[in-house]
Amino acid sequence: GDSNTITLGATINYTGAAPALGQTLTRTDLTTITNSTLVLQKQVRNLTQGGAWGNSNQAKSGDVLEYKISYTNTGSQALNTLQVNDATPAFTTFASAVCGSPLPASLSACVVSAQPTVGGVGAITWSFTGSLAPNGTVGEVTYQVTVQ
Repeated sequence: GDSNTITLGATINYTGAAPALGQTLTRTDLTTITNSTLVLQKQVRNLTQGGAWGNSNQAKSGDVLEYKISYTNTGSQALNTLQVNDATPAFTTFASAVCGSPLPASLSACVVSAQPTVGGVGAITWSFTGSLAPNGTVGEVTYQVTVQ
């Protein structure tokens, strides 16, 4: 039942335009946990500019951003039928998605079961085989996008 809401914003200023053009855009991201034993943490880094992992970043058109979603089972029981879902952020296009390596020992496989075409937008899903062991077992998945 826990949830976290974050409003993301981008200000775009077009250089060389007469008159000057710009706009500010926002998007709300809502994460809801239905069972408090699974903890998800999402971070981003700018690969083009050599940025470090963080909760926010700056980018310009053409930059490649990499997102990492860490998943942790903090509960006392294994989690079965694990899937991680995300989507390309606004004003970006999909480049690639991979499962983290190595997988936690209790998971036998991970596949990217849904993704947009390269240059497209939309949902990304990682599906796991096996159970995520309890008591702090951690894994991660990543994907890359290009800023429009």
